[in-house]
Amino acid sequence: MKEARDCSNCEQREQCKQNMRSLSEEFKACRKAFIALGDETRLHIITALLESECDGVRVGEITAKTNLSRPAVSHHIKILMDAGIIRMRREGTPATTITLTTTYLN
Repeated sequence: MKEARDCSNCEQREQCKQNMRSLSEEFKACRKAFIALGDETRLHIITALLESECDGVRVGEITAKTNLSRPAVSHHIKILMDAGIIRMRREGTPATTITLTTTYLN
């Protein structure tokens, strides 16, 4: 004979399933950020931003700090932007300033 199910156990199990689904969706939403942060060069770029003034840093400064070519820095910046980790604003003609977003810092 089967044992009677404990309803509180069923409720806990259902709540656990809902929590796991929610966590799975949050994890999927952060996937691009995890991938972007998995590269040491991009971590150096983020460190350069964290060590900069609050108003950001210019691409040329990142190039100098990381010893990367400008196209390489641009490639990594695009990945970090697509992940929502940094944002870019243009100031002046050739100057581009990169700043961190607060999305993943909270």
